[in-house]
Amino acid sequence: MDPTNPYEAYPGGDLVWKGLNDLQGRRITDEALLVMIAEDRLVEIGIEVPPPLDVPLPYEHTLYHRLSERLDNHAHFEYNALIARVVSFCNSYAQANKAPSDTHASYP
Repeated sequence: MDPTNPYEAYPGGDLVWKGLNDLQGRRITDEALLVMIAEDRLVEIGIEVPPPLDVPLPYEHTLYHRLSERLDNHAHFEYNALIARVVSFCNSYAQANKAPSDTHASYP
């Protein structure tokens, strides 16, 4: 547990917290790319997102490419799991904070 992480109580909060910190530090990481992918939704639910890194669009392709370099045939599963975790975070955070939420969303 990270006592400095205000999102620890939410599913996927660890990814979002690390991604926000990595963006702030201008580090290209899987978590930073995930936050960049979900930026619109995160802002909509009240989370301030640092400016994006200089990474080609779409960010989804960059994240998938990074995963495939490490995980080869398992990249698809990991990519889908990461996206599902950030969607879960957004939905649970929005619900807990009474922000507008489309609980049926399958993508940030």
